[in-house]
Amino acid sequence: MNNIDINGLGSINGGNYDNVEINGLGTINSDLICEEFSVNGKGKTLGRINTKSMDVNGLLTCYEDIEVKEPFEINGVLSSKGGLKGDRVIVNGRASFDKGVNIDRVEVNGDFYVGKDCECGSFYSDGRVRVKGLLSGDNIELNLSLTNEIEEIGGEILNVRKARRLIRVLFFTKSRKSKLISNVIEADDIYLEHTKCNVVRGKNIKIGDGCDIGKIEYSGELIINGNSKIREKFKV
Repeated sequence: MNNIDINGLGSINGGNYDNVEINGLGTINSDLICEEFSVNGKGKTLGRINTKSMDVNGLLTCYEDIEVKEPFEINGVLSSKGGLKGDRVIVNGRASFDKGVNIDRVEVNGDFYVGKDCECGSFYSDGRVRVKGLLSGDNIELNLSLTNEIEEIGGEILNVRKARRLIRVLFFTKSRKSKLISNVIEADDIYLEHTKCNVVRGKNIKIGDGCDIGKIEYSGELIINGNSKIREKFKV
């Protein structure tokens, strides 16, 4: 297999390669299978990507699904009309996927958008998260330094806290005016701060400051501390 380096303006057909690196302006016209894929310039892929490792430090636009076997980082901008499957991703820049995400671990320090469901083992965010479908995971932790919009959340352990400090990141300054907006939250153990949600269901639920919740359904223990608005609560 060959190595491909695009340092100026260029395009290649898809296929099997060892290492593919885009440092200039490059287009890959069909499905790509490789060991390493690196984008430091501006890249576009018209087919699927299946790679062992990937790094995005520039701008990458994808029109199909992406599968990455090893942990990888997005320090630039990745925009995909497909979905993502892999082991672990760290988003320090911006990442958006129009379809679903299925990955073992997600860490967000920048901006993360999913147009459908996001399924993971663990999910940690200190950035901005928008999920149009269900965010599910065994352990989900959201530190709210920007407004997060997630249609539904489901899991075993969920912790939502307001970030305690102002942080500057690559694309924006995180604001103190931050909250989680969700329609339905369901988990075994839940802690919420600064959350606006229609329905919260769980076993043990603890509510901190700044919440606006329509209905709480719990089977174990409910603890309400701080200044929050809860319209209905039921033990089931």
